[in-house]
Amino acid sequence: MQSEHGDAAFQDTSVSFQGTQEELAVFLADYYEKSNPAFAGQFLVIFQDAMNQEETLKYMVEPEGSGHREMGLVLMHGEYYLNTRLATIALIGLILDATFTHGFAAFVIGIFGLGAEKIRKLKYAEKRVLMYIQAEKISWDPDAEEYVIHEDPGYEFSPDELKKIIEQLIYDEVILKRGNDLGISYLNRIEA
Repeated sequence: MQSEHGDAAFQDTSVSFQGTQEELAVFLADYYEKSNPAFAGQFLVIFQDAMNQEETLKYMVEPEGSGHREMGLVLMHGEYYLNTRLATIALIGLILDATFTHGFAAFVIGIFGLGAEKIRKLKYAEKRVLMYIQAEKISWDPDAEEYVIHEDPGYEFSPDELKKIIEQLIYDEVILKRGNDLGISYLNRIEA
């Protein structure tokens, strides 16, 4: 990649993919070493929580009758459609503790700097909260005086736990808070 890796426009560069999970593993091999279908599956699970409103993930099943028969069962085939930013691919790699390809590692260091290692060392719950912040799914409810996670079917934190995690991430300078807005400090996504 020949670019100014820290440049905000490059961070927001979108990439698109359409294909099977196996083909997604090949696509992700441009960014992560040891990408395989199982890793691609993990990527998709994390991406669902980390994607923001401008990013897309769809699963399209081939029309009925297009599946093949195996042992009397009709097996359907489907493809994923993914549209995301390079910064999200980088963040997911840090969350999954993936090893980046040589060219993409320079990009990750360019946008996260030394913060990349800080993110890798976070506990699982802190990484989950970071994904929700990336996806802009956490907001402050001034009436209840607590943080709220939106669009999370498996709400896994009590309001007190969520507040404690967010306060710790702010203290550790992993995230920034400006007014009621939260952002990952390394991506400078919120205005001062």
